[in-house]
Amino acid sequence: MPELAELMKQALIDSVKDCFKTTLNIDLIDNDKINLPTVERGIICSIGFAGKLEGSLSAVIVDTFACKVVGLMLGMEFPELTSDVKDGFGEMGNIMAGGLKTRVSGAGFDFNISIPTIIVGEDLNISVPPYTVQILRHFQSDDIAFDVILDFKVRQENPKTTSDSIEGIKEAALARLKTLVIDKLDA
Repeated sequence: MPELAELMKQALIDSVKDCFKTTLNIDLIDNDKINLPTVERGIICSIGFAGKLEGSLSAVIVDTFACKVVGLMLGMEFPELTSDVKDGFGEMGNIMAGGLKTRVSGAGFDFNISIPTIIVGEDLNISVPPYTVQILRHFQSDDIAFDVILDFKVRQENPKTTSDSIEGIKEAALARLKTLVIDKLDA
């Protein structure tokens, strides 16, 4: 699994950096120091995936940075969180997850991705199942900072049909959402 974890880590870093460079012309630096938003209002964009690999990619950002990112993407200013900002950040998550999928499918680890789930709140915490490999990265530029959490495991058997894959994605997304809601209620 160490080789797969390294492949996933590099694919994640490259996907996130390419997303921001291509979409916003922003060069990001990354490290493994995680600074999840705990004071300001934040946003989580979570995208589940299922196939040969199962798991999720979650991007966590404070709302002021999300407004800045989506504002740059759309050429507009967003002084506060709106549905456009949520949708735009969800699209950035889609691009990151799609880049990850493209990079690892060539190594035989194909999977399908879900639609983004956007969660907004204060004191956000993400929990990942202990039986998954977790990759945590902090990304920043001069004007923005955010974190990405990737958790995954290798599926022991391939999905039999496309509907099995879709069901797997639904199950993974529902499990992730339940975990996030329970953690929020326990806080």
